[in-house]
Amino acid sequence: MTLSKLANNKRYNVEIDTADKLCEYFECGVGEVAEHVPAVNETDGQK
Repeated sequence: MTLSKLANNKRYNVEIDTADKLCEYFECGVGEVAEHVPAVNETDGQK
């Protein structure tokens, strides 16, 4: 996995150990490298 793949693929799932390694490398918290975006129903635009 590459950082490019994480940044450019919105539907890519990140495993916890990957997020942990990124946070350790960048010396930051999870909230600084990820955000929760609620799913939107593609047919009607509703959550």
